[in-house]
Amino acid sequence: MMTTRRHVMPESKLTHHVSLPMLESAIPRQSVEQVLSECEAWEQRQKQLSMSAIVYWLIGLSLFPQCSLREVWRRLLDGWPAIWPPLQWDVATTGALCQRRGQLGVRPMRELGARCVHPIATAATRGAFRWQMRVVALESALEDLPESHATRTVFPYNAGEAHSHPPFPQVGSVLLLEGGTHASFDAQLLSNRVQEQQGAWLVLARSLCAGMVLLWDRGFHTHEVIALVRSRGAHVLARRPSHCLRSVWARLGAGSYLAKIPRNSKNGSGPLLRVRLIEYTITDQQVPGCSETLPLMTTLLDALLDPALELIALYQHRLSRSKVASMSSEPSCASGRAHCAARGLRAWSKSCMPSGSPTLPCAS
Repeated sequence: MMTTRRHVMPESKLTHHVSLPMLESAIPRQSVEQVLSECEAWEQRQKQLSMSAIVYWLIGLSLFPQCSLREVWRRLLDGWPAIWPPLQWDVATTGALCQRRGQLGVRPMRELGARCVHPIATAATRGAFRWQMRVVALESALEDLPESHATRTVFPYNAGEAHSHPPFPQVGSVLLLEGGTHASFDAQLLSNRVQEQQGAWLVLARSLCAGMVLLWDRGFHTHEVIALVRSRGAHVLARRPSHCLRSVWARLGAGSYLAKIPRNSKNGSGPLLRVRLIEYTITDQQVPGCSETLPLMTTLLDALLDPALELIALYQHRLSRSKVASMSSEPSCASGRAHCAARGLRAWSKSCMPSGSPTLPCAS
């Protein structure tokens, strides 16, 4: 069993040593103290609970969601009672912890997250990069919150849920994840009355960088979001909504073609965005969504540099990573003008990501 030593000064307090070793490797104590100083969030008097300890305790609440507030604090102190006088390490009360949390406020946690949370995948991480671009994805989630008047005020029911609504208040979230590690490096909390596109706009404006390819399933498609992604120097690979109007102006073969999407999808007015559309069908009966025509949309317009089969494989891998561990399917183009090579997708199913540039033979 591996053990470590730490030198403790006799005049120091227990609250100075509250942390989790695995947290300090990702969020150093020096960063926490620097953020507290910049936000002027230090406590006026040092008591049993210091602000730096409260920061680690708040992070620990996410690591141990099934534990009570005091139990999480006790776990942060794990090991220290053996060497500290008992009178100095009594577990803080719930009221004291909540009071310190209110005094800390939101700004230090936001600043700490913006400084320490970032993509962690390297070039050696499997599935993290494609076409020399970092793969990221947008996802949304809905979580239940404790029932209280304050929570209900901030996160009210939808207008249509006056008579039939969930038993608890709910908060929506838009997450920006990186491929390979599936780690979330940005998030935006939303009320049920706020559309997901607004949360996506805020997340992408903060964290999307050049050299990224962004994936999403559905629910985020707007002309403004796609324009924002391109203005940041990134690209989009997403599912195209069926109601989205498009004007085809060039066919590339292999089931893909170039199109222009207007800003107003109802009447086709407004500025146009150039995109590449791909339609394919999964023929494997064991794969969810088989025999369904799936339309994709991407801003990667070069069919030679970014073959349709590789784009399909990347999207399908992202779509089914939580449902199917190993997939072997044969997508064929819905237009009937081309069929994707089965051997290319079988090779992709073994490595979980496509490699090389498999051919896409076109049918005359």
